[in-house]
Amino acid sequence: MTEPQLRHQTRLWLTAISADLRREIQQEVERLRTSTEERIAELEGVVSASDTQLDQLAVNVVGLAEEMTQGAVAQARHEMEAAAQAELTTVRDRLQAEIETIQTEFETARIALEAQLAEAEHDIRAIRQKRDELASSLNQTRERVAALEKAIGQANLRRELAEARLEEEVQRRVAIEKQLETSRHEVVLAKAEAESSRLEAAVKNEIEAEHPPSALGPQPQVPDGESAVLPADAQQFAVSRRARRVKIHAASEVLVDGVASVLVDISTHGAQVLSPTTLRPSRVVRLMFPTESGASAGEGRIVWAQLESSSPQVGAQYRAGVQFTNMDLTAINALVTRQGVPQVATPSSSYR
Repeated sequence: MTEPQLRHQTRLWLTAISADLRREIQQEVERLRTSTEERIAELEGVVSASDTQLDQLAVNVVGLAEEMTQGAVAQARHEMEAAAQAELTTVRDRLQAEIETIQTEFETARIALEAQLAEAEHDIRAIRQKRDELASSLNQTRERVAALEKAIGQANLRRELAEARLEEEVQRRVAIEKQLETSRHEVVLAKAEAESSRLEAAVKNEIEAEHPPSALGPQPQVPDGESAVLPADAQQFAVSRRARRVKIHAASEVLVDGVASVLVDISTHGAQVLSPTTLRPSRVVRLMFPTESGASAGEGRIVWAQLESSSPQVGAQYRAGVQFTNMDLTAINALVTRQGVPQVATPSSSYR
């Protein structure tokens, strides 16, 4: 037998054996399934019988529990009623005793209150008598107060008349002092103007003597409101006339000897201020101007001064012209330029 034939024969035997084995296994599985189903049916019957017995047992237990519960409840109710009755009797006896005690205390308190009420009525009668006496005394006092108020009113009227006369005298004296002060200021101002004019004329004559117009050639025209530039040795006598002043349009503050004052106008050589402090011509004052970097301090001399106003509301105000004697030229130039007139000062025009 050849090898392929042997293989074919072996495959046929295996197929036959597999078919027989499969049939036997299937039959065994069927037998086991049938046996299992029968066992399950038997167990279901047993469980059904057990459920019926358990239901009956539960019904019996519930009935017995209800009977026992009803008996216990009846016993407990009876015991509680007996205890409550005993407690109620005890409470009733205790309340009766307390009521009797309270009645006794109330009777005692009533007797004490009646005694206190009698004493209070006696005190009230005494107080009313005292009140009548005080009312009579009060009426007498009011009459004396009215007489005193009348006397005080007359005295106040006489005092007001005296104060009015005194105020008239004070105002008259202040007016006279203002007139005297104005006259003194006008005299000082006139003297200063005359001295300034005399010095300007002297300086001009001296300059013309040293530099005749024919030697200097044609002279330039000087615009209105400005002065010709003088030599350095003569500038100190004509500063107040030479520099162009800048009007301060916005409110600007300057300190004059530490007192807040108003800056009216300013130039590179001087300024006009309005100050509440007393200012006298030829007086040297300490000045402090506001600058962009903070403040610039220096000194100046009062050229002229006059009393501007004096009233109780505003107080005395002095208007004065100040000539710079020791100031920071850079700060002054910046202030003048900031006000709209970029004018430069030279070292010869300051008085350091």
